[in-house]
Amino acid sequence: IATVLPRVIELETLSIIPKENDSKIEIRKKSYGQEYLDSETRKYQRGDSKRLIHHKLSARKGELMTRITRNLPEEEVRIYLNLNETEKEGCIIYEDKVLESVLAITNYYLRRNIHSHVIYEYIKEQKVQIHDKESFDTFYQSCAKITFHAKQSVYQLYHKDTLTLT
Repeated sequence: IATVLPRVIELETLSIIPKENDSKIEIRKKSYGQEYLDSETRKYQRGDSKRLIHHKLSARKGELMTRITRNLPEEEVRIYLNLNETEKEGCIIYEDKVLESVLAITNYYLRRNIHSHVIYEYIKEQKVQIHDKESFDTFYQSCAKITFHAKQSVYQLYHKDTLTLT
């Protein structure tokens, strides 16, 4: 018996908004290249970097105010894989495309050193972390055994997963 594995498509870009263009997050660059969020201020304390003085707020308050910075959390991506059974004609092609898409996306992020988590239901709920070539290869090999017979919807997986994140 031969095992047929899905192909892994190499993506050069994803049509997802880069964090630099996301208006919901303000990112500033430190001089040595790390990013941080400009989130809060406090009264200036001796030893604070003069670069972090919030000049507009200091002028308004009449005293020196310093920005409080926080390092950005390590980037990661969560992918919810829909393994619900389909009644469509050509469902084998559909299932192959779903698996190829997930593999392409996880491979794309892996090549950019961004961890990904693939959440799906196969026999039981699975949460696979892909953080290096070995974990990708393990997930890739498991894709040959996956069947589309999930009992939970993607919404249910997402809801359960987000409850554990808070």
